[in-house]
Amino acid sequence: MHFKLLMWLVAMCLPGGNAIIFKEYRIPLPFSREEYRIAHLWSTAEWSLLNTGGGDGVEIIVNEERAFDNGKTGQYTDKIFHVTSKVPRTIRALSPRGSLEVQEISKNAFTEVETVLSSPLYMKNNFHLTTYTRLKEADNCQQDDVFNDIYYEASYMHGEVINIDITRDIDPRDYKEDEDPTKCFTSERLNLTPDWQAARRYFMQLHRQMYCWADQWFDFTIEDIREMEEEMEVRLDKKRHQGQVTGMSEN
Repeated sequence: MHFKLLMWLVAMCLPGGNAIIFKEYRIPLPFSREEYRIAHLWSTAEWSLLNTGGGDGVEIIVNEERAFDNGKTGQYTDKIFHVTSKVPRTIRALSPRGSLEVQEISKNAFTEVETVLSSPLYMKNNFHLTTYTRLKEADNCQQDDVFNDIYYEASYMHGEVINIDITRDIDPRDYKEDEDPTKCFTSERLNLTPDWQAARRYFMQLHRQMYCWADQWFDFTIEDIREMEEEMEVRLDKKRHQGQVTGMSEN
């Protein structure tokens, strides 16, 4: 299974003006469609737990099934990311109150997901980052028309294409041998070789973890995932208010 992901950035930095930047991330993965569905939900919950603590991390406001405006039904989530430790100290010192809290609204109508990040406390309606995820099976991430409708609606030519290979080019700050897809399984048959296929840091880390965590999520059903998410909401809220800052950070 392979999927392509488009990041659509709309930044209104000046009064009366806006800038639109498109980046299309293509990430081939060795999963079936249903395997990816479970893997992504399980790994997102686990990633949230690993990156929560010491006052920072993920706060879940809403997680429920809803009917969307496009007629599809799926899982709707509203989260707040407290990211003080995730930015460099210099930016942290200069950041106004509320600017380091990011709201994430996600509409997951699998196999399509729309996620919007914004800063409602600080930038109000002047900034949002929209990520569209679409799964495409067995095209080796070479199909160029997956997001044509979005480009057409925005009257924009195709954006920059960035290919991500989860076996290569990991940020040294994020490297862990047990999250290396070329080494993470005791069975050599399951380990990927570097030539298995020919916001980047986050996508790279999450999908490397997703592959190497397969032993933990592989037997889950979607019902198991929903039960896990309910438990995770309580754990995240408790963990965010205690202990040390954990996970990805900028110092």
